[in-house]
Amino acid sequence: MPVSSDSFSQFLRESALFSALPDEDLSPIFNALVMVELPSGEVLFEEGEEVDGLFLVETGKLIGFDQDRQFSRPYQRGDILGLANNSSGNQRQETIQAQTNSRVWFISGANIEQLSADRPEFAETLTVLANSQMMIRRLPMPWLEADEKVSLITRKHPIFLLFALTLPL
Repeated sequence: MPVSSDSFSQFLRESALFSALPDEDLSPIFNALVMVELPSGEVLFEEGEEVDGLFLVETGKLIGFDQDRQFSRPYQRGDILGLANNSSGNQRQETIQAQTNSRVWFISGANIEQLSADRPEFAETLTVLANSQMMIRRLPMPWLEADEKVSLITRKHPIFLLFALTLPL
């Protein structure tokens, strides 16, 4: 369990998953997190393994790749690792390996389910993030530089798209 400090609260808020939670909801998360230290080169989990929870990167650099090493994605501070979506079942979609000495925080599936049941907005954010990561893997994005990445894909509500099509008065 991490120390309940302002700096750790700020760290949690850097993640899209926890950024919208009220301060009082952070305390149960503090108590649920387990620190995992990874030396450079160590594999955190492999593609196809059962999802048993999520990891939040605090320090270091990690890389995610598929079995053929055709898809690779860098991860760093604030990134969420191990999201599953409905189409992937309950299996990891990539292998994650530390490129440098790294520290990640693990939150179990049981704790995530409890947070989701207590806070529907958390469950919705989790679903959007998981679906975004699935789309990111499928869509080529050749315009991105080597150090750039996409974490979230959203769409405009159709009413806003309709306004964009109307002529100005």
